[in-house]
Amino acid sequence: MTNQTCARAADFEALIADLSSRFANLPAGDIDLEIEIALQRICVYFGIDLAVLWQWSAAPPGSIVPSHYHDAEKGLEPPRPLDEQQFHWYVQQMLAGRLILTRSLESLPAQAAVDRESCALYNVRAALWLPLAPGGEPPVGALGLNTLGRERDWPDAASVFCATSAARSAPSWHCSG
Repeated sequence: MTNQTCARAADFEALIADLSSRFANLPAGDIDLEIEIALQRICVYFGIDLAVLWQWSAAPPGSIVPSHYHDAEKGLEPPRPLDEQQFHWYVQQMLAGRLILTRSLESLPAQAAVDRESCALYNVRAALWLPLAPGGEPPVGALGLNTLGRERDWPDAASVFCATSAARSAPSWHCSG
């Protein structure tokens, strides 16, 4: 691991520690605002366009529901609940506890053809999705970090997540492209 990667990983761990500390003893009424601030800071840190916190634990069967989002451009309509079939491959990867990192729609595997079409419909061109699994339980949702209208290599994100303990404890990765 290079010194730059180590420094970037340390910066990321400091960001996560700071974000986590902001939730300690937080009144319930302030949680949504802090989540939105956290998504904004993650977008700025990685230079991405859209961060969405998806959940299916409280969603009607067959759908994924956005609970929070940050749009760096401030021009998008809030994400709507989606039919899981639009992103079947992504959802299956999340339920299996796999982190997904794609730099382009073309880099998605053949079994993600429907997901590719859905991403194109929403102008998502590159994505980093992390399953959200509290305390080793099955995933209850996902954090989707997306670039809109442009591809992305993600070397900073891949390096940072590989270097952090959170990524080392994840069951597996799917990095395409």
